[in-house]
Amino acid sequence: MSDLRSWATAAKVGTAGNGRSDPGKTADSAVPTIVEMGSDPEAVPVRQAWARAMRICKALTKGSTARVNNKEGKFLYSYQYRGVDDVVTLAGLAFREVGVMVVPVEIATEYRPAGQMVTCFATVTYEVSSIDGSSFRGVVRSEGIDNGDKATVKALQQAYRVFLTTALTLPTYDPTTDSDATPILRPEPPSPLELRDEIVNPQTSLSRLLAISGELKRDNSLAATRVPVGDREVTLWDLCVETGKARRAKESKPETPTDPSGETA
Repeated sequence: MSDLRSWATAAKVGTAGNGRSDPGKTADSAVPTIVEMGSDPEAVPVRQAWARAMRICKALTKGSTARVNNKEGKFLYSYQYRGVDDVVTLAGLAFREVGVMVVPVEIATEYRPAGQMVTCFATVTYEVSSIDGSSFRGVVRSEGIDNGDKATVKALQQAYRVFLTTALTLPTYDPTTDSDATPILRPEPPSPLELRDEIVNPQTSLSRLLAISGELKRDNSLAATRVPVGDREVTLWDLCVETGKARRAKESKPETPTDPSGETA
């Protein structure tokens, strides 16, 4: 069987130190053609084909570096990791050689907002199949955090990476891997004053106000925190409710009657 580890190394030519592709080098020039058209891999049971892939993918070191900064941009720490592209490059070459396909067949997601950040928890079931039609399945759970619309994508990418590294039993050959734990930087929850400013901001949407009320319901002590608003002090919960009622009354149709509290009739 061909030595795909050397091909995987060649595939990394043109990759900059930050793990991103060098614009001066294309993937076509770096990744060789493995199986020519018409020469399909041998049709063997999927577990036999997977064992062959494991013999090809013997290890993958942590070749990418991540730098973590605080809100002010000050460097906090860095850590080594095996990126999604690193794992897919190695595994993908092997799968094409031995005739293995890996596809997600079931995806379940959950979402948890935290201030401006959203965490996506994904449970993904993968089916591994071979040319002979046999298959087996594996389940992975992962999470992704983002302040935009990429939380789901990040969770699914991490799920695939974890599935491949686990099912292929890919060691790093790094004796310090288990010596300490890599710190996980969680987004800092907004302070009571930051929440107050976001609640009273006219640019804050009704859907965001609803999300804030959900956060306050899960944290009673935060909901009961009193904050200054003009010449008075109110709890964050009361402020959120009052603002929501006022916003709904303002955005309601002119012909829709409202009572003094802001509730629609």
